[in-house]
Amino acid sequence: MNAAADDAVLFYSADGADGVPGVIRQVNSTKVENIPYPALTSEQQGDIPVVNKNGRLEPLEARYLVEIELKETANLKVGQSGALRMKSLPGSTLGHLWQRAYNIIIRESNF
Repeated sequence: MNAAADDAVLFYSADGADGVPGVIRQVNSTKVENIPYPALTSEQQGDIPVVNKNGRLEPLEARYLVEIELKETANLKVGQSGALRMKSLPGSTLGHLWQRAYNIIIRESNF
């Protein structure tokens, strides 16, 4: 995932309303180990596939917490489900390699 703080997002509620713009405030760097909201999980027909281990709902896929701030919340309800679309710069392996090589050249040339 290439999402970073201040990237633009659109939240589309499950009721089919227009997207609500917002920005990413924070992306947690560690995987979520427990989903505290059963309604979001496959245990209760939600979208997140989980396995129940001793009462803990552990996601079957890597999930990371993304905190967003929506510009307008008047038409949304607390706990509203929907889809989040992130507008992040596309990642490129070649681009990452070039950036790393460039950083090494700059670092080594300044000794």
